[in-house]
Amino acid sequence: MQGTIVKALAGFYYVECEGKIYQTRARGNFRKKGQTPYVGDQVEFSAEENSEGYILKILPRKNSLVRPPIVNIDQAVVIMSAKEPAFNVNLLDRFLVLLEQKLIHPIVYISKMDLLEIRLSCFLFRKFIAKWATILSRIKMTCCLY
Repeated sequence: MQGTIVKALAGFYYVECEGKIYQTRARGNFRKKGQTPYVGDQVEFSAEENSEGYILKILPRKNSLVRPPIVNIDQAVVIMSAKEPAFNVNLLDRFLVLLEQKLIHPIVYISKMDLLEIRLSCFLFRKFIAKWATILSRIKMTCCLY
């Protein structure tokens, strides 16, 4: 059977297949090969009637992140504050460059916009969006007034 690892806890891997969750363990040959199953991995596994089984094979990964250790990511939400703490353009740039390198679709959410002066906030974020729009056409920006 094939499924996706949705949870990893204490040596157990919970694999979702056709709407059902199976508790599995990784075979010892993964340790010998230096492979570790991660959340998001597509795997082949065997399972018995009581929903317990073993992971037999890890299918190829399309991307991965180290912290948290997850793989096969389609999109990521980057949440930044406009103020308190102050908006950090360099930090957001680093996140967006990492996501673009890994071919992960970024969604940027900026909160606390109401704490900025309207004229200042419009100027800063228009400038930032214009900069990234030329580099990254797939970005979605969302500002929240809460």
